[in-house]
Amino acid sequence: MSIPERREAVAELSRDGLSQRQIADVLGVNQATVHRDSIDANASNNRDPERDDDANASNTMPNDTPTLAMVDLETGEIVTDKAHVG
Repeated sequence: MSIPERREAVAELSRDGLSQRQIADVLGVNQATVHRDSIDANASNNRDPERDDDANASNTMPNDTPTLAMVDLETGEIVTDKAHVG
């Protein structure tokens, strides 16, 4: 999994309500890596001039219904449906 893909996965799993420790376990990385990816993602979102305040506000609220995410070990892809795991 590339760094940009990992950062996107961290952001998605975080939006789904997983803790940094849970995200680290799912992705097979250190919690410090997840923490850095979260900081980098937040910094990138805050620098995006095309995003208005309403869009930023809606993205900061956690999702009410956490989704169980899994990693396809063959492809490294994050999946939320068991049918997609090879």
